[in-house]
Amino acid sequence: MSWYRYDGTNNLVLTLHIQTGAKITEAAGLLRGALKIRLAAAPVEGKANSTLIKFLAVQFVCRSDK
Repeated sequence: MSWYRYDGTNNLVLTLHIQTGAKITEAAGLLRGALKIRLAAAPVEGKANSTLIKFLAVQFVCRSDK
């Protein structure tokens, strides 16, 4: 089982394991079929979500509106 797949309509679906409160934001390998991402943000007031979206946008070379 891969941590990513296409759903049949060209949408990319990611299986992620997110760890918040890390020193730096980084991809940290695979964990039980998911890509583990460490986020340098707390899970409060959308900070972790915003950090994750920005990180993925940079990694996949796309634009983030947030």
